[in-house]
Amino acid sequence: SSRRRMRAEVRELGVPADAHALESEPAGTDPGEVPEVGVRQPEPEPTWQVEQGGLFYLINLLNHPLIRQRLFADADAMAFPSGWGWLFRLGEALGLAPEPALTHCLAGLSGLPEQHFLAQLPALGLAPAIVAWAEQRYRGHGIAWPVVLARTAHIEYRRPELDVSFRMADLEVGIRHVGLDIDPGWVDWLGTVVRFHYRGAAGWSR
Repeated sequence: SSRRRMRAEVRELGVPADAHALESEPAGTDPGEVPEVGVRQPEPEPTWQVEQGGLFYLINLLNHPLIRQRLFADADAMAFPSGWGWLFRLGEALGLAPEPALTHCLAGLSGLPEQHFLAQLPALGLAPAIVAWAEQRYRGHGIAWPVVLARTAHIEYRRPELDVSFRMADLEVGIRHVGLDIDPGWVDWLGTVVRFHYRGAAGWSR
């Protein structure tokens, strides 16, 4: 399969020592080629409400061309059952202790029972380097990861579209300035169209 051929061409990358290690292009990768990432159909559960919804902002971080290229070239990253696992592990690397509701949501989006989702997640070896790169990129913009990640969100899934709604009161200038809350749109490694919304009190009540 193309995925096996891709893995055969990938050299052992290891974990870059610092953020600058991400700047070099990995050998054997074509920036225009999208490898096959395991994408399963979610459980038939259309909505979730979580208190750590800022994790979904990290889709834009992982979707940065430099980061996605390194992820696609990393054999360990490509062993994940779905790209939602990348999001889970990156949140942990940023100090997040995922709440049960968030874990349930990500497992559902991965199309796996919760216990299988957790059991099948390997370590994300590139996570420390991604965190270092993000700290450098967003320095000076007031991005405090514990605050960014810990915000209530209402998640609605209608295949293949995912709508993540935040309270209007939680709109933050720093997040907007660095583009973490722009609509990701079609995300190939999730097999999903992702949109962010900010809603007032009337639109929030459900």
